Amino acid sequence: MEIHDLPVLAEVEDLEALDFVFDAHVRDRDVLITRYRGTIVRPIEGGQYQLIGWQKSIYHFGGLNREVPIGVVMTTDSDGVIQGFRFDGRCEGSQGKNCDFSILYDRISEKLIGKTVPDIERIYITAGDVQCLHVFEILCSIASFYGLLKSRGLDEGQEQELATIIPTESGLICRDRHELLGGFNETEMLLTHREPHRLSERNLCCFVNCDVHVRRHNEGNVTESLYAENFEGVYAQLNRLFSKCLRQEKRYFGLSGKVRYSMYPSLAGLFLLTFSHEGMEGSVDRALKIEKILHFIQAGEGRTPCLGFDGDLGIAKKILFAGNN
Repeated sequence: MEIHDLPVLAEVEDLEALDFVFDAHVRDRDVLITRYRGTIVRPIEGGQYQLIGWQKSIYHFGGLNREVPIGVVMTTDSDGVIQGFRFDGRCEGSQGKNCDFSILYDRISEKLIGKTVPDIERIYITAGDVQCLHVFEILCSIASFYGLLKSRGLDEGQEQELATIIPTESGLICRDRHELLGGFNETEMLLTHREPHRLSERNLCCFVNCDVHVRRHNEGNVTESLYAENFEGVYAQLNRLFSKCLRQEKRYFGLSGKVRYSMYPSLAGLFLLTFSHEGMEGSVDRALKIEKILHFIQAGEGRTPCLGFDGDLGIAKKILFAGNN
């Protein structure tokens, strides 16, 4: 199934199966990055509730196709106490088969079973607490969206979002569409470099001078200028841009407080990956270099990308045994 737009979830026969996520693909190599995410809360039999969260990234780094799909299903009682938690068996992390979700499952279920959904954001304050950035974002989205429903007196609801990044000769085009409780927010960003961006020896973007023309379907157009002369500055400029986009979205949807069910905080990292990719040449070699940059963005310098990362066929067992001490 090609995913060019958000699917109509009301037409999906079996939401729990998550086939609409795992069977979604993008074959157009002009689309460098696609990310599809969302959250569903719904009542099920026995007075329980089912909470479904997902995130799927599709990369075409170096012209190759790479997919990172993760789906989570929880069950709660009527008071929001978590009674069940599982990963879909088809999950793959950023490291592909090197990511061991059985370890993540053991650690996460041990902490969450018996706790309430709002407790998730108190237990997992940073991605380092989960030790998997993707799963951290999914869990926070579930907890945050659940909180929104409760604040509005709703027992069920859904939200989903799709973002794409397409490089151009002068920069990139990013399109984001977010559906929330029947409404939608749509944003298009056209980034144009005034000067060629530059990469450091580690292939991280260390200089940017560009304009970003932001078109919002409900507020008209604005132009933001980004300028930075080091990696930290580039990252800060991107975070500033997407913080503004998130504030605009919150106003449009009538939201307040911390909102975790949004793509905008993640887009800073995806733009950085795009800058690095477009500043290099090659296919497989370029894809491998991007993987290293992805590790850095997710975990920081010199750290294992994920709790379940099994890079030397022994680290996963060491982590598992360490948890029993």
